[in-house]
Amino acid sequence: MSLPCNVWATIPQTEKLKWFATNGVQDTSVSASPILDGDVMVSMGGRSNNGIVVRLGGEKGADVTKTHTLSEGKSLACIMTPNRYDSHIYAISKGIASCADAKQVNKFIKNVCLASENRSNAVAPAITTSPRCRRRKTLSVHQKRGCYVVDAPPQFELLVSNLIAEDGSEFNATPAISDGKLFVRSNRRLYCIGAS
Repeated sequence: MSLPCNVWATIPQTEKLKWFATNGVQDTSVSASPILDGDVMVSMGGRSNNGIVVRLGGEKGADVTKTHTLSEGKSLACIMTPNRYDSHIYAISKGIASCADAKQVNKFIKNVCLASENRSNAVAPAITTSPRCRRRKTLSVHQKRGCYVVDAPPQFELLVSNLIAEDGSEFNATPAISDGKLFVRSNRRLYCIGAS
């Protein structure tokens, strides 16, 4: 689990600490959940935007920071949990969609600024939901300005943005994809979007 200052691995049956690593997050809280990629754990989050990639392993509550840390530095995510897809990590922070190597948290492959439909104004930092990846596309939902679809690398560019203008409330829930349909929830309604 990701915590301020550390990431922990615990033993489920006993809830005892198995190992930990220092993650550099100096904030009082961390919202994002860690991501597993094979034998590697990626932890990002905190308002300081710190991230760490740690190889799994360790016993008896050991500090594995020096022996198991593969990469660390400024990360992609602040509040939302990033998404892993096809050996890449996708995240959005402060209106910027970012993509990085899954095992090198500070190796940014490309960034793209999400903008309003007329693309004249950058999006305010109001995307707190986690992105969803499907068929080499990344979907993110802004609280007030709709859904953004970004193409996967190497292009990694904004393809389209859509807004449910008549709703008028905020969208604070991470979207879900099931059976070819997209489920998006606002503070008022749940929407199912798909081909008719």
